[in-house]
Amino acid sequence: MATWYGAHIAQAASNEGGPDGEALVLELWELLALRGSDVGRLGAVATRLLQMPWHQHLREPLEAHGYDSRTGSFPRGPAPGLLQELTRIGAGANPMPFAVPSVRGCRLQARQRVRTTGAEVTLEHVLATSDGRGYGLIKNLQTCIYGRVRHGVELERIAPEEQSGGLFGGIQRTLGGQQPVQWRATERQVAVKCIERSKYEQHVARHRGQLNEDPIKEVAVMEYIAGKGGAPYVLPLLATYVDEQTVYVILPFCPHGDLFGVVERDGGLQEAKAATYMGQIVKGLEHLHDMGLAHHDMSLENLMVDDAKRAIIIDFGMAVKAAPTFTDFWGGGHDRLSAGRSYRAVPLAPRRGWPGRCGKLLYMAPELFDCRASFDVFAADVWALGIILFLLLTGMPPWDAATGPVATDLRFVYVRDGRLRDLLNTWNITLSEHAPDVLQRLLTADPRRRLTIPELKAHPWWRQHARFVDQA
Repeated sequence: MATWYGAHIAQAASNEGGPDGEALVLELWELLALRGSDVGRLGAVATRLLQMPWHQHLREPLEAHGYDSRTGSFPRGPAPGLLQELTRIGAGANPMPFAVPSVRGCRLQARQRVRTTGAEVTLEHVLATSDGRGYGLIKNLQTCIYGRVRHGVELERIAPEEQSGGLFGGIQRTLGGQQPVQWRATERQVAVKCIERSKYEQHVARHRGQLNEDPIKEVAVMEYIAGKGGAPYVLPLLATYVDEQTVYVILPFCPHGDLFGVVERDGGLQEAKAATYMGQIVKGLEHLHDMGLAHHDMSLENLMVDDAKRAIIIDFGMAVKAAPTFTDFWGGGHDRLSAGRSYRAVPLAPRRGWPGRCGKLLYMAPELFDCRASFDVFAADVWALGIILFLLLTGMPPWDAATGPVATDLRFVYVRDGRLRDLLNTWNITLSEHAPDVLQRLLTADPRRRLTIPELKAHPWWRQHARFVDQA
């Protein structure tokens, strides 16, 4: 697996960036923000960052502000304006700042007999794994560009002496041409993401390794989250297996579909119900941000409803590893409501593809449409939270889902100009007293003025629904 998948991420996942790449980015920005900082350390950090291919765009501004590439130092110290210039253009984003996913072997077996409660059934496909587990693949849930997602059930092996009425009976039935029962179904349902290696490799080749959405990176992100102790309301990875043709990613099955389906079926929700979902979503997202992870594709479609009817964040194929900071580098100050947590990120460099303009247009923040300005990935996630809350409360999108927030859409102009309440009035939508204001502040076009997560949790709407949001 490491050899197969390592081909297009070897450079990124090697020690050339390493797990400390984001820490170095943060150190460079904060050294520049501090007066009288260690110039020697500043040169060493700049040199290290310039060894990483995704930071090559920093070389020109660094050299224009006193950095000497030959000596790897600032002989006369950094020239004024360097921090502002680096903030304007943003740091690069490592496409794969995670370890190559760990996988186990498996074998896909055809027509296996499985014992269930009170009956025996034949499953067309069973995934028999090298660690002794089994997964019966029942039906197709979704077809995607790399393969499909299957609904499955976890199986356990039946000892030979139990198979088909004892060891002698099993031998007789095998000699008679009938397969003995080797598996017993458990009560655990799973979703199995089947990534066909040939389709994946073709897609990587077409995009020259620069993928907006990478299902193998998604596995690496989920392993990273698990290594940090996991996060509430975030779908956990159960296991990953591979054979010659396919990678099988085993995930918990969420029986109630996604939140998009809930809104499509029920329309706008009661505010108490919407607040309960928001409490769960925000708690999961703030844990991801604490880990330095921006989801970068938050949407109703990427929020599943589990067996306890809780909102669960899924789909990390576009996730960005960021450098969390207390410092607002645009404004030069510190977050007033950080409360011991960091809810800003060192600005990232824009790109037309990942890590800039990607994801679903409806949920994309306005700054992601501008490929000339750096952006804060945490603030972009918060904008998506605003769209999610708008959909939960009203049952309809604020503007055209096919174009997103563009100035040619008068609905977006209303919101951009601070007239979201007027927009709701034109649609005859009535919400509670504080709901239009929290939506307006989440959907503030200027990311520097947009609510942070701590500010959202201090908003009167949140406090008004505290007994619901705090159920998370």
